[in-house]
Amino acid sequence: MPDSLYSLVAEPEAKSPVLLMHLKGWIDAGSAAALAADSIVGQLAPVTTVVEFDDDALVDYRSRRPTMHLNDGHIDGLVWPRIEIAHGRLADADFLVLRGAEPDRHWRKFATAVVDLARMFGVTKILGIGAFPSPVPHTRPTNVVSTSTNRALIEAIGHNNTRMEVPAGVHAAIEVEAGARRMPAATLWAAVPHYVAAMDYPEGARALVSALSGLVDVDFDVSLLARAGDTNKRHIDELVAADPQHIEMLAALEAHVDQMEASRDSAVPDADELAFEIEAFLRDPDNPR
Repeated sequence: MPDSLYSLVAEPEAKSPVLLMHLKGWIDAGSAAALAADSIVGQLAPVTTVVEFDDDALVDYRSRRPTMHLNDGHIDGLVWPRIEIAHGRLADADFLVLRGAEPDRHWRKFATAVVDLARMFGVTKILGIGAFPSPVPHTRPTNVVSTSTNRALIEAIGHNNTRMEVPAGVHAAIEVEAGARRMPAATLWAAVPHYVAAMDYPEGARALVSALSGLVDVDFDVSLLARAGDTNKRHIDELVAADPQHIEMLAALEAHVDQMEASRDSAVPDADELAFEIEAFLRDPDNPR
């Protein structure tokens, strides 16, 4: 049954590739994961589609409507939500990229299909990216943590020292399926300041790409993201400086994070704070709080 969810377009000539995952529709505070994925794909060459998934089976078009192109009332075409795996190479390293819309249905079958394909293509590890809103300040380095069923990856990337229950995305389903078949899989999460979660946050993207570089032994270029992050930080500084309440909030966040750093705990708040920010973001991504 999982085979019916996709069609093989081409056989990638890939040696021990890493499968990178970014599916739109789940938590992505500051669009950090989307910016990171665009940066990575932009550095791969050539990028060719190798697998196309059955969007009719996986996507609810009422929640992800196709885009209609009109020219003086004439419908020139529809652009449908897509889910695909593409292949690209950088510095003699091969990458497969799972990208597109997060499926609305058949998650178990989808996760099984993704891991089946990963095994077929000789994938060495599966790495996803995401970003969550967190009560942390933009004046401190972006922290990257992980979710995984693989203890070695969790320790290599870092993690929250918490126990919590939060809604899951399809990345988690893929991680669980991969773990059941002893394939290393994890998702990297950037902690984005909750007060900028509705605007682009390139610093979060830079942190994700840098963390991925360390895991795949390839130096992705983060210079453009770093410059964009510097410009964005100056803009946020100006916005904060214009409001005394924002200045007070920022000082409190800085003190909180610095205190946690001093005690050598993760620079990410406790489970209750994280769950509150994530749930607020899910209720209204454009105005988390």
